[in-house]
Amino acid sequence: MTFDYRFWARVPSDVAAIVLLPEAPEYPIHRVAVRPVFPPGVCIGCGCTDADPCLIAVEFLGQHDVVPCGWIDDTRTRCSACAQ
Repeated sequence: MTFDYRFWARVPSDVAAIVLLPEAPEYPIHRVAVRPVFPPGVCIGCGCTDADPCLIAVEFLGQHDVVPCGWIDDTRTRCSACAQ
C-alpha cells in the first residue's frame, strides 16, 4: 500500500483520519483515509524520502545551485530542508 506522505505531513498531527466524500451522487460510497505511521526514511516535517527529496537552493563561491536535502539525524525522520 502506498501513502502520500507529503500530503499527511501537511495535515495537523492530531488528525487521525480523513473521510473522502464522493463527488458524483451515483457513487454514494465514501472512503476513510487513515494517517500512516511514518517509517524511517520519510521526513515527518515534509514527507520527503530518499527517492523523492526536497530541493534546497544553495550558494557556494558565488554560484547558485539546487541540491537534494539530506538526513539530519540517525533515525532518518527529519530532513535538512525542514531543519532550516
